[in-house]
Parts: sequence; C-alpha cells; structure tokens
Amino acid sequence: MSYDFSTRPTPCDHYQLIERYIVNPSDLVSLLYAANPTQFMRAPINGKQSVVIYIGGAMISPSDPTYGYSIQRDTTQLPVGEDQRSKIIFNQPVRTVQLIEVSYITLQTYCYRCNGIGKCTDVIPSNLGSFIHLFGVDKLVQRSLKFMLTSRCPFYPQFTSQIKTYIGQKFGLSITQEDVAYQTTTALQNLINIQSAQQTVQSLDPSEILKDIVGVTAVQDDADPTLVHVSAEISNYGTLESSTLAFTIMSGTPTQNQ
Repeated sequence: MSYDFSTRPTPCDHYQLIERYIVNPSDLVSLLYAANPTQFMRAPINGKQSVVIYIGGAMISPSDPTYGYSIQRDTTQLPVGEDQRSKIIFNQPVRTVQLIEVSYITLQTYCYRCNGIGKCTDVIPSNLGSFIHLFGVDKLVQRSLKFMLTSRCPFYPQFTSQIKTYIGQKFGLSITQEDVAYQTTTALQNLINIQSAQQTVQSLDPSEILKDIVGVTAVQDDADPTLVHVSAEISNYGTLESSTLAFTIMSGTPTQNQ
C-alpha cells in the first residue's frame, strides 16, 4: 500500500531553527543578525530558556569559559506591546570566523515557520522516531489539497491548478467566487485523469483513488471580504462515504461594487 507523509496543519511552536549571526566588529561581544547587521535579533525572543547557540556546529553553554553569553534587553528599540527586543552578549570579546547559529522561540507575528497564521504543515514525527504516514482516504484528502494549492509544472500546465495564482488578486475585478469554484473543480478533474494514468504503472489502494467530485462551493466571508472559503465533497472507490476538502484563500482589497 502506498503512503504519504502527514503534513496536516498543526499548531506551530514558533521555534526558529538555525538563524545565522555574526559578531559585532565594533565591540566583539554582541551578536548581529547576519542578513541585516543593523539588528541584534531578527525577532523577539519568547523565553530566554529557549535560546540555543551553535558555533562551528557545536552547542555552546551560557557558562562556557570562552563563548559564555547572556541575553539582555535591546535598549536601541522601543517595545511595542509584547515586542520586547533582546540581544545576545558574550561575556568576553570573541574573535572567531566560525559560523554562529541561533535557535529560539519567537512570537507568532514574527514566526517564519507559520508566517504568522499559527499553523504549520511540516512533516509530523511519530513517537517511534520516524514520521507519521497517511494511507487510503486520509492520503487522498491530503493529496487533493496539495494538488489544488501547490501544483505547478511549466511542461504540462494543463495538469496543474491555478488556485494559488488567485491569492492576493482583487475579487470582483480579477476573479470571482465562480472562478475559484471552477478552478477547484478543474484541478480535481485533472487529478482524476492523472490517477488514471498512474494506475497503469503503479497499484493504488481503492480508497486513495478519486472517483467523483460530489460538489464544490466557494463563499466570500461576510465579516472579511478578502477571504474566500472553499469546500469540496469527493468520493473514492474504497468507501461509500464522501470526504470533505476545505481551505481558505485571501484576496486583495475587494472592489466597491461587491
């Protein structure tokens, strides 16, 4: 039976893994964000205990006799709400050209993992040390969502989805709810055709094969007209029950005639 790694949305812990930093050449004790040396830290630190520093790939203790450090308040920037910036200061001057990497937990607004939405779609580790696998209907649901929201191919554009290109466009001017519903239906039909060809070279479990598109709806949010909620019902060959696919895309500012 074929499988896929689970990338279902899960709550994000906002852990920023391995950001690159350099030693401030002016004082040799403070760290500067390598991508923007005008900043001590790229983002606020949410809990000093979460900070881990690596120099040359080796984890450094805050009490290390050579590279010991402390985390202090960044007085060069005024705090805005919870946005209290910090800086990492070595206990003594450090002269090293080795790569310095910092991992830490930040606030949701500054999180690169989830882009501020609070959910991430990383592969999910299991208790056994590997990754959680999806089979059958669960795999079909995940594959359908992946195909609709991310598929691109310059060689076979007719077998890809255009939904991702709608993100940020103005509703009522560039696209409409009907356009989103049509592209959702078209993408799922393309997946049916792709699986038909796939079955000629690979055995698929009946419950992971898309059989029919039962229905598709795209509705603009009443409270926030920049959001469009999409829902689709699909069936498979392994069970009698249909499965629901749901996602939300964000458009640009709506036009006045909506």
